[in-house]
Amino acid sequence: RYMLNRLDDATAAFEKALALGMEDRSPAGISARANAHYQISLLRTLTGRPKAGRQHALLSLEDANTTNRTYLQFSAYFVLALSSYYLGAYHQAREYTRIGINLAERTQGVRMLGYYHGYASAADLVLGYVDSALSFAKKTLRFGEEFALNDVIAMGCRHLADVYTVLRAPQRAVPYYQRGAM
Repeated sequence: RYMLNRLDDATAAFEKALALGMEDRSPAGISARANAHYQISLLRTLTGRPKAGRQHALLSLEDANTTNRTYLQFSAYFVLALSSYYLGAYHQAREYTRIGINLAERTQGVRMLGYYHGYASAADLVLGYVDSALSFAKKTLRFGEEFALNDVIAMGCRHLADVYTVLRAPQRAVPYYQRGAM
């Protein structure tokens, strides 16, 4: 359902799975619950409900910390960063991206590192940390190119173009917007 862009159906399926596993205190049950909260958080945030997404992200992090599984933790921090960004809580988003980058580096989660660097760039740019935003945007693009991740390449291009737009350098921004669109 999720991959078929049936997002409401996917959310309902994850909520049903969550309800079925709420009382399960086994490590596998807690991990599954953390993942379900992560998925619901992502879906809620990307469908315009970042406040509800943030609530599920916090629950995902709580379960992830219980399991002490780094992958679940950096996933939870990702949706915390994402939902915070869309709520306009840019300082929190910035903090969550830093924590997530640290965790993702430990597991070599390359795609997530690319996404984290992209959102770090976006948060820093909004907060006026232009040099940092540029550095993170370049890292995003570099991760995408090094590992042939087209989604990360597009994100890196967009963030680089955004930085150059803020710097009033449209001649440098346009090629990145064009490349990202390709």
